[in-house]
Amino acid sequence: MEYLSSAVINFILKDSDFVKSFELKDDSTRARILAMAARLSERPATSRFTLEQLADRLGLHYTAIYHYFDGKDDLELTLIEAICERRNHLLQEAQSKALPALDQLAEFIALELNEPPTDVPVRSTALLRDPFRRQANLALREFRNRIAEHLRRGVSDGSINTPVPEVVAELISRILNRYRNRGESLLSGHGYSPGRIADEIIRVIRHGILSESFQFEEVRRLVPRPFSAAAPSEKGLDRVVTALTVEFNRRGYHGTSIPQVARSIGVSKTSLYKYGASKEQLLYLCARHAMDLIAQVRQVARMLTDDPLEGLLYNLYYARYLRSWFPGPTLMPWQFRSLAREHEMVIWDIHNQWRIDLMVLIERGISLGELRSLEPRLVMPMMNLCSDLPIRCEPVEDGWRDGVAQFILCGIATERKRR
Repeated sequence: MEYLSSAVINFILKDSDFVKSFELKDDSTRARILAMAARLSERPATSRFTLEQLADRLGLHYTAIYHYFDGKDDLELTLIEAICERRNHLLQEAQSKALPALDQLAEFIALELNEPPTDVPVRSTALLRDPFRRQANLALREFRNRIAEHLRRGVSDGSINTPVPEVVAELISRILNRYRNRGESLLSGHGYSPGRIADEIIRVIRHGILSESFQFEEVRRLVPRPFSAAAPSEKGLDRVVTALTVEFNRRGYHGTSIPQVARSIGVSKTSLYKYGASKEQLLYLCARHAMDLIAQVRQVARMLTDDPLEGLLYNLYYARYLRSWFPGPTLMPWQFRSLAREHEMVIWDIHNQWRIDLMVLIERGISLGELRSLEPRLVMPMMNLCSDLPIRCEPVEDGWRDGVAQFILCGIATERKRR
């Protein structure tokens, strides 16, 4: 991919009217295509635009786009790389200020969340085909590495406390992608400004969600109890679902080959299709399986405790437990976007019920003084993101102490009083 000048990045991602006066070094038609694609990606209703729709907005024939890009995947990869380059620029801008690393991080988050909304980074993992998906993930990973390095600097200067910078950096990156998307169903229609969202996220990252009366040293003694998920009742179905889920998570919907999955488990393609008449129906089968497991998580957490803080921890721990062996036995939520509309609505409705459970626990925790005074609708999606990260520590019994759990309980600021 050819290098994008900073002027073109600004043209694509920031104040395009102002930068139109610049003499762009890149081909102006190429810049116009990227700018229009970025604008379309800002609108949830049109984010799944086609090249024909994009060309129509520009007054071009759609074949003209292929003169500049090798299809839509190449176009979206260019946007992702531009977004990552823009983030690197904003991080450098924050780092140039004479502040502790924690304050620089907060400054960067405020700058990033004030950028125009886009769902491109979220869509990259779900919808791009290889090799474009691999390149997109590489660009996103390089940005996460920069955040991890910044966290390590914060540990050195004493302003940040995190035992696993790489894990927290991944979580921060996911948080930025989710809230920049602004497609979060629980946020839509509630009038939260970018500044309000940024303030709440910064508060959580600075302080965690526990009130001063609770300490991580106390809570970590909670030992996660065994969780044995019930297997599908039909004989052999669990083997099929596991194999399909692994491939969908690894390669995405479009990159998954059903004949290849059939060969990997030693059955015929015809035998596999008895569980679903099409690849989309097989994806739906995996999605329903994931939701069945989440329903079990909800039930087990309720049985274990009626304390809202413990309930939140158990919900997140067991949801993460299901994904502890990447790519895991459960379908990643971003794969739901590849479902047919009627199936996607059913799955998201089930998934949202669990997210509402988490929000209720947060609200109860706040009312009882166990959690900080936060805005549940803004914090809950962050908890949901935590649930998607696998557990990366051994032994499992020590699960509360991994990077994500410590982030939830204590945040990354060292200003919290310790015992």
